Amino acid sequence: MTATSPHARRCIFCGSRKNMTREHVVPNWLRNIIPRVSENHTHVATLYIKNESKPTFQRFVKTRGGNLGTRQLLMVCEICNTGWMKDLQDELIPILSPLINGDWTKFSAQHAERISVWLAMTTSVVAMSFPKSGGVTVNDRNFIRRNLAVPPGWLMWLGRGSGFHRITYSNRPGTVILGTDATAPDVVETNLAVTTIVLDQLILHCINAPNAKLLPDLIPYSVDLAVFPIHPWGQPPLDWATMPIIHDKSYEWIRLRDAYYFEVMQPLFSRS
Repeated sequence: MTATSPHARRCIFCGSRKNMTREHVVPNWLRNIIPRVSENHTHVATLYIKNESKPTFQRFVKTRGGNLGTRQLLMVCEICNTGWMKDLQDELIPILSPLINGDWTKFSAQHAERISVWLAMTTSVVAMSFPKSGGVTVNDRNFIRRNLAVPPGWLMWLGRGSGFHRITYSNRPGTVILGTDATAPDVVETNLAVTTIVLDQLILHCINAPNAKLLPDLIPYSVDLAVFPIHPWGQPPLDWATMPIIHDKSYEWIRLRDAYYFEVMQPLFSRS
């Protein structure tokens, strides 16, 4: 894929090659909340390619030594890392910490909006940490940096988890070629991703797509997967307090973590 890789030594957000610094794939401040007990971590990415012919799937599995919370990559420049990214991380520590510990009593629409921006940034780092798949376009990453906002064509949810006691994620990126574009998939930037991140008792789920018709219907999708939509906010009649708790070995977790999105969207993909 042509998506910017961390091995290109270019900042994934601004494109600069100057003063590159190491960025944690998951935020370093989480070490104060979630113990780093795992001796290794696994990146699993399912790459979906849709063009004018039959859709194809490629699965990447990479196991590395060390806890996921300690992994760092040379993928952002010093200006981004110590500037807007640090400011956003510092702002979100008191907002995310209670949710990670299972306390939602102070959760609000204002919190949801800020979490959405943080999740867009973090999803970009997770996606671009695996150069074989990627998952967030250059334009979307630039949009996050310039506007400190969620790019168009993104949906986000929160879920209540139990039994995880760790940091983990799964990343399902895809390349979708719409209409009559006959460009070969290997020269098209990955432009679709479904990312699920678990921070102990907090589950974050995000879909970014190049076209609105590739996004699922927000409310049915939310109800079916037992997650609460935070971007866009204000979609009745859901209530976070009524959401069931998703256990780490449950069928609900398997559906949320794996390729459920591609299953429900398959009829639409076949018509693209």
